[in-house]
Amino acid sequence: MLSRNLRLQGRGAFEAVFRKKKSIFANEIGLFFHSNGLPGSRIGFAFKQKAFPRAATRHFLKRKGSAIMRELISELPKGVDVVILFHKPFLRPVEYKELKASLRDLIKRLNKAKI
Repeated sequence: MLSRNLRLQGRGAFEAVFRKKKSIFANEIGLFFHSNGLPGSRIGFAFKQKAFPRAATRHFLKRKGSAIMRELISELPKGVDVVILFHKPFLRPVEYKELKASLRDLIKRLNKAKI
């Protein structure tokens, strides 16, 4: 689990990120972002309910995503709220290395995007 100051908390915070509609997408993962005016970045995870109906699958992906983001937090730009959206089911079992590569690619694309 990410530390409390790194987590995006509350429905309003998530809605604010989605409302800005700045996003980057990979195959199964989307990354929504907007500037938060704080010295650090905050991260949240969201899931399409129809794509991931089982809570065990959502919890598994959230744990893996949190572990990966702890490693990649230094690569995120400062002062950004990020929501990682899992919007499509994975066609094969999720490998840690593949998920990390996808998230690292999205973060690299985020660094190039205008925030």
